[in-house]
This record gives sequence, structure tokens and C-alpha cells, in this order.
Amino acid sequence: MFSKIRQLFSNAVDGSRFILRIDGGRLLVSKGRLPSAFLSDLSEYIASSGLVSGVIRGHGDGTRTRLVFSSDIPAEAHQRVRNIWHFHESSLRIDA
Repeated sequence: MFSKIRQLFSNAVDGSRFILRIDGGRLLVSKGRLPSAFLSDLSEYIASSGLVSGVIRGHGDGTRTRLVFSSDIPAEAHQRVRNIWHFHESSLRIDA
């Protein structure tokens, strides 16, 4: 119970536009709204790559969004996730 409250508080004060969590190989949106096509492609990649845990945050600086990865996500996965992000970038409207 306490960890859930701490997570909700952390999400509220965090400067991220969105937070995506990988839990047991499943993609969960913790903060923000993202297009279903992006989430579907990212979920497909996560399933095929064998990623089981981690956090991806979208930090905004004006009109651009920078992806930040937790240490659970290996460096070789970063570029693939960025490629998926940029493929969908024109349809991304972030509502945090």
C-alpha cells in the first residue's frame, strides 16, 4: 500500500511527460497518454526482446521529448526504442 502511494506521489512531482514501466515483460503506462499504435509497437518489441523490467521516461524540453531509460534496460535496447519513438513521433501528442 505504501509503495503504491509513494509511486503516485513520485509520478505527480516528477517532471516527466510520460512514464512507461515494463513489469514482467508487460508494458504499463504510469503517467501520460500515448497513441495506441506506439504502445502496440513498443509492446511487440518488448515481448520479442525479452525485456522483463525497467522504466522509460519522456522528459520534455519545449517541443522535443527526450527518452530516459532505467538501468534495467540494456544499452542495446535504447536505440531500438528510440527508433520506434521517432517512427511515431509525428502522431504523438503527449497529454501528461
